Amino acid sequence: PPADWKERVKVFLDHVEYLIPVKDERERFLDWFAHVEQYLGEIVHSHYLFVAPKTQGIGRNWLGSLAARLWPGNVALSVHLRNILEGRAFNAELSEKYFAVVDELHEGSAGRQWALAEALKSELTREQRRIKPKYGKEHDEFNRLRWLMLSNELLALPLTEEDRRFWVIENPSVPRSPDYYAELYAAL
Repeated sequence: PPADWKERVKVFLDHVEYLIPVKDERERFLDWFAHVEQYLGEIVHSHYLFVAPKTQGIGRNWLGSLAARLWPGNVALSVHLRNILEGRAFNAELSEKYFAVVDELHEGSAGRQWALAEALKSELTREQRRIKPKYGKEHDEFNRLRWLMLSNELLALPLTEEDRRFWVIENPSVPRSPDYYAELYAAL
């Protein structure tokens, strides 16, 4: 590694500390994020939902932008999860990806949201995913995708306390200064 690696990684660690202020939760997230690089061949059994009720502009999408630079060509950004779960969309964007980001998760009104939540649980935990490209042959792939889902809604997804597939983190409700975000995005 370069001699100044500790200084280079500081912007990432500082921003994760801002987004996840509880130390134990932050350390679990950092382990999960590192797992992408360290154990690509392993199926992942937990995923993250970041919730910032009625708050925008705190820099959660920066993590997706960083992931896209760390693993070029292996990150699906701005995934429209509902369309995939309902089978209304081709899902080739998930093919051979390690990491996926859902920008705004809110699975709708009562009744239908439970059906979508169950479909999501199945999507996250299956060993193989069926890839349906717009052009070309459908095929199966090993499921190694890690999901980072973001929402501005407290009731983004109906979950029970016992659900072990999701780590839910409530993010800060107050954005930092414009200068902070200018420096953060320049660091990408």
